[in-house]
Amino acid sequence: MVLTPRLRSHIADPLAMDIEAPNELHPIGLPRKRQRSATYEAPPDAPPHELPELPKLSGETMLEVFTHRSLRLACHAQYRDNERLSVLGHHTLEMITTQLLFLREPKLKRSDIETQRQALLSVEIIDTWAKFYRLRDELRCDSSFQPTLQEPEQGRLLFLAYLGAAFTEHGHTNVSKWISALLRLSANVFKDNKKISLGPADFEEQSGKRFKPEE
Repeated sequence: MVLTPRLRSHIADPLAMDIEAPNELHPIGLPRKRQRSATYEAPPDAPPHELPELPKLSGETMLEVFTHRSLRLACHAQYRDNERLSVLGHHTLEMITTQLLFLREPKLKRSDIETQRQALLSVEIIDTWAKFYRLRDELRCDSSFQPTLQEPEQGRLLFLAYLGAAFTEHGHTNVSKWISALLRLSANVFKDNKKISLGPADFEEQSGKRFKPEE
């Protein structure tokens, strides 16, 4: 399988990944009333300058991430599509976001953690992350799937697959830096998020430490 030039640019360097997260803590908000769809302030094909670098992956993993299940079914193969990775990415994203909200001061109630996590991880927001990184440009799928490729849910699943792959190759700490930076960046991108504040700015360092029970 031949990789496109853009796909090759995301293949991992043998050295460990090092992702810079924003230093400042930006508030991210929640609508007072019923949650609305997130509103993006600029065209989705114009990512912010502060967009954190996409983690690099090995060539074989990249092919798995960008193979849609429709292509696997058309080829009568068993695995080697991105479905399994998207499941891993879903739970990884929820875990990191929950931990970020858990470390907030003042402390949040259980119900507030769940409500704010849901607001932060809407389909529209995650789909916009996929657009920022132009992940759809590399997706391989059966021609019958093309009409549904631009649906927000498809962008969400593709981003989660990439996240799942990054987690398997780089581990929790490095992936936490990436996702933390994206969540904080959303404060400047989505108009509906104005009143949710996240955990401490040094979350990336704290995420690698064990929690100590309060006395």
